[in-house]
Amino acid sequence: MTTTPNALSKLRENRAIFLRRIGEKEWLKSRVETVMGKYITTAHPTLQGRLRSILPGEKIEIGFSVGEEYFTFLSVVLEVKRKPLPVLVLQRPSDSELVGIQRRRSQRVNSLVPLSYEVHGGPGLTTANHTLALNLSSSGLSFNAPQPISPGSFLRMGIQIPNATIEISVAGEVVSCGRVPQSPEERYKIRVKFQTLSRLNKTRIDEFVKQRLKSQKELE
Repeated sequence: MTTTPNALSKLRENRAIFLRRIGEKEWLKSRVETVMGKYITTAHPTLQGRLRSILPGEKIEIGFSVGEEYFTFLSVVLEVKRKPLPVLVLQRPSDSELVGIQRRRSQRVNSLVPLSYEVHGGPGLTTANHTLALNLSSSGLSFNAPQPISPGSFLRMGIQIPNATIEISVAGEVVSCGRVPQSPEERYKIRVKFQTLSRLNKTRIDEFVKQRLKSQKELE
């Protein structure tokens, strides 16, 4: 479990974050540009290719992930800069202002089911990569990859759960990427949050998770 001071230390340059104005439901993608003392600057978020209207003095909520955990904090926009890049200057939170959020809303089990994936929008033609999902739920999965995949990247995936004749197709967003420690070869653990999952496929995964949990309990 990540402690709050350790989580705050991860809020540094190039950290992928999400933000929204107080009262809004939609999170907007951004990133930390600089951290200087009591202040941080973040990329000014866009919506449909245009800068989202955010003014000095507005209160916003920031969210970011550290491993399996998610943290949020409230801040205020101190300044909006347009040059050399459009950024927001915000108050940096203190340890006491970080709030840990339980992000996972569905049970996840160790799976080792066949998985294929492609990075959407990558340079040139992409071919499917084949691996195993380390764990799986109807909200996301994780797997090991030979190359890093940047958080915020979108993947097209095919999941083959046992006793299913049809592969589950789903798109997801990479929420974290970290090198696997003590691995004999270069490997990276990739965590993905599903973005598009049909009701039927969600039911299929939930049933698989339910049966796997039942089997694990019988073996205990």
